[in-house]
This record gives sequence, C-alpha cells and structure tokens, in this order.
Amino acid sequence: MLIERKALRTLLYTMLTCPCPVGEEHERALVEAFLSSEDDPLDFGAFLSIADRNPLPTPLHLFLRFFADGRETPLADDVVFSDILRYFGGHYHWERSIQSFDPLTMRNSASYLIGHMFLPVIPVPGSEGRQALWKSPEASVLFKETILFPGVPLAEDGLYALHLGGLVASLSRSEAEMLQRHALLLKDMLRLADETPEIDCSRFYFGKNHKDATLSRLRRNGV
Repeated sequence: MLIERKALRTLLYTMLTCPCPVGEEHERALVEAFLSSEDDPLDFGAFLSIADRNPLPTPLHLFLRFFADGRETPLADDVVFSDILRYFGGHYHWERSIQSFDPLTMRNSASYLIGHMFLPVIPVPGSEGRQALWKSPEASVLFKETILFPGVPLAEDGLYALHLGGLVASLSRSEAEMLQRHALLLKDMLRLADETPEIDCSRFYFGKNHKDATLSRLRRNGV
C-alpha cells in the first residue's frame, strides 16, 4: 500500500506535536526514513514495519485501523492526504482524545480537546504563524504560541491544519471546508469553543511548555 508524501509528512508531524506513546528511538527512525527518501508516493508498509517495533500502538497504527475500517476491502486503496484530514478531524479522533484526557497532567479539558483536533485555521496577520484563528458562524478560537512546521509555506491568507499548536499542513479551500464540516459535527465542540475563545498552545500540560517541547522534538529529529 502506498501513501502520498504530504499525507505521511502530516501524519508524522502530528506525531511530533502529540503525547502519544512513541519512544524516541522509534520516532527518530520514522522521521529519518521519511527524510532519507524523496519518493512520492511512499511505501506505507515500510513505515509500519518501523512503527511495529514500538511497544504500544503509534499514530500510524491508529490511523490504519480507521482507514481499514472505512472500506469494504480494508487495505485495497492507497492513502491520500484527505484520509489523514478525515482521521484527525472526525469523531474517531475526538473520542480517543476524550478518553486520553488526564486531569493530572493536562491543564484544561476544553483547550486540550479543541487543540487536539485538526481545525482549519488562518494565521493572524503580522504574527508570522505564531497565532492562528479558527472561526465558525457560532464561535471562534484564537490560538497563541503556534508553530509553523518546516516545509509548510506561510501565507497570511493561507489555510492550515492545526494540531496541538502545530500548523502541520497547508490546506486548499475545499480541504478546509471539509475539515470544518467534520468539526461542526463533533458533539460539544461549539460549546467548548464558545467557553474557550483563546488557547495558549504552550500551556496544554502542567510542568512543561508544550511549544518548547515540540520545537525540541523537531530539532532532535533534524526536521
């Protein structure tokens, strides 16, 4: 099975923003394998073989379950970018985010749950990607201390997928509209957004600066 390069990069970038149980050794191996190849598409099976060395399921495994479950023939199709968007923007990821919320390590349930979903955002003019805004007719959220990931081109009128403070992929208008439709279907998303109009993406967790931790992971992986 093949995977579009942008789809895999977005999946790996999302991994680097997330507290998912991927050991540093396996995280490095996945990113190194991606950076060492210029293929497009890539062999997804080769990356799954690396991920299989991790003791616990990785984002690659969780995405694959979602992808396979949505098809009559589970792994007959190749993975495209829109598959990644649907996974991180829909109910499957929302429910997992709710289940993974730990009040002993995470500061606020609303900011974590909103921030954990792929939302279509626009950069705030003049912020150079450090602030981004999600808007709907009923509510809006300003994200502060965001990070524009390497290789993602900055345009102040551009549209981006945001995950835990990372602008991890650029979006076309149709992709952004698709993500918005999924976001507005999530139970309680609008209520939480209305109650949380600003989110500081450096402060998702007690005891650590999430922005600094993400930048450190990018550096140690040579991204």
